[in-house]
Amino acid sequence: MVQVVNPLENAVVLLQDFGFFSVILPFVLVYALIYGLLNTVGIFGSEDDAKTVNQIIALSVGAFVITSTDAVNNIMGIIPQAGFFLVVSLMLLMILGLFGIKTPNDQIFSNSWAKGFGAITITGLFLLIIDMGVEGGIPLVRPFSEFLVGQSGAITGAGFESLIALTLLLGFPIAVIYFLSK
Repeated sequence: MVQVVNPLENAVVLLQDFGFFSVILPFVLVYALIYGLLNTVGIFGSEDDAKTVNQIIALSVGAFVITSTDAVNNIMGIIPQAGFFLVVSLMLLMILGLFGIKTPNDQIFSNSWAKGFGAITITGLFLLIIDMGVEGGIPLVRPFSEFLVGQSGAITGAGFESLIALTLLLGFPIAVIYFLSK
């Protein structure tokens, strides 16, 4: 059998062997997040005055994070989950746009109840992402996460699939009718 040489795959393997994904990218991510946070909060004064201090603190925190293999493994487990969540969120926004909802701030989150529900939902989804990305998980979130993927002792996988199918079978037409009637 002929082995096909894929140069892009070889480049990714080379970068992985070099430590690009386990050292350089986590460092750059942590550095950028800490530096942006320090600039936004402005603990050390205005952005121009505290630029050097913010850079040194961000550099130090980034260096400490990449020396901890547990932290890097957790980052490498969470980031793909969060990226997938963002892709799904964008797809949902596109579907809402197809139904004629163009400005989420005006139509979806117009009252405080909807804003609170949206904030709680997004926070819950991010906690589920972190729970699935980290090896041990979050103790309070793990049973709910196992329930969602059908691994809970309370409901079997087939029962969970039936529950999801029934929810989609009833919920999707109701949602379509509701949005079309607006």
